Amino acid sequence: MFHISNQGVSKARNYGIENSRGKYIAFVDADDYIEKNMYKIMIAQMESDSTLDVGVCLWNFIDQNGKKVVNKENISFSAYGKQTGRDFLKHIYDDSYTNGIVVSPWNKIFKRECIVKHKMVGRYAEDDYLMSKVFSNDDCRIVVIKEILYNYCENDDQMTKKEDNINKLFFLDVLKERELLFSYSDELVFKTQKLYVEMCIEYYSTFHCKADMERYITILKKYLCKLLRDNRVKVSTKIRWIIFALMPKAYLKVILKK
Repeated sequence: MFHISNQGVSKARNYGIENSRGKYIAFVDADDYIEKNMYKIMIAQMESDSTLDVGVCLWNFIDQNGKKVVNKENISFSAYGKQTGRDFLKHIYDDSYTNGIVVSPWNKIFKRECIVKHKMVGRYAEDDYLMSKVFSNDDCRIVVIKEILYNYCENDDQMTKKEDNINKLFFLDVLKERELLFSYSDELVFKTQKLYVEMCIEYYSTFHCKADMERYITILKKYLCKLLRDNRVKVSTKIRWIIFALMPKAYLKVILKK
């Protein structure tokens, strides 16, 4: 066992990956806990087919009182069994923002060679980028099992991070990176750009300075030029976007307060 003090999650994960010697690698957050048979079940699935690179399970929320809370993603998710990583990524937008079953690293087990070549980058939503990168590989194969084996515990610190305005802006950067990773799929690029526009509008009031605003708004306008001509976007959505592009402050005062 290795110990690294006060150097952050990324340093600890990278150190663990670099010094790993086993066939499989998994990530468990310090505040969470797993079912005692989690890895036995998942390794059995992986061992049944040598072509598999990643095993995926479902997970529970545990509130601050230790009570299990229904994870709605478990109910709506249906893509079980063996599939390619790219097929799995088709479900990344099943939820309103991002599907945790897809982008979270802790409900998964990886073949060492599948994960060892990737380093954590030490910033908000690094998990999202890593998972998107792994599953975007055209030779990645996974298996998703319909069992709840991981328990994700909410705490005050995690809730604070979710509300952190700086982190909100980092999520826009993550979406820009996804666009590049998903270049093989017109549908995923479309959904990524659409979500970027929606998040940029939602986060507009959190931009800290003119430089922040200009950088993200420039990308937003680039996407709007394309999306406003796309028949997959509803007319009502296009009108809302145009109002924001022309009168962002008025939009925030009127439309978002409805």
